[in-house]
Amino acid sequence: MVTRLTVCVWGAVLLAGCAASGTRPRSAAAVAPSSPPSPAASDSGPAVPDLFRRSVRPVLSRRCGACHDPGGKMYERLPFDDPDVVLSKSESILRRLKEPEEKRAFEEWAAAVPQ
Repeated sequence: MVTRLTVCVWGAVLLAGCAASGTRPRSAAAVAPSSPPSPAASDSGPAVPDLFRRSVRPVLSRRCGACHDPGGKMYERLPFDDPDVVLSKSESILRRLKEPEEKRAFEEWAAAVPQ
């Protein structure tokens, strides 16, 4: 049986190439500014996609978009515009996020996703 931890560990192995590839993350200007999620957004199931779009997606585009957005070399295998893919790689992604605000937004979204 494949557990979420197993999937995350394999994701970390696959994503290790991002840091070693020498590609630069996109500039902040390339990503629309996001507004902080409202408290109600993390409490309700239907708002989870909106929380991803507003809080997580801009961070991933800024940090990982060069490879994981459409046109990037990793997009076919690991498209970071797909919330299911991002959730399956959450531990690996969290290790790469250095800013506390980015980690907090990601963790809030991941916790709000129904399991």
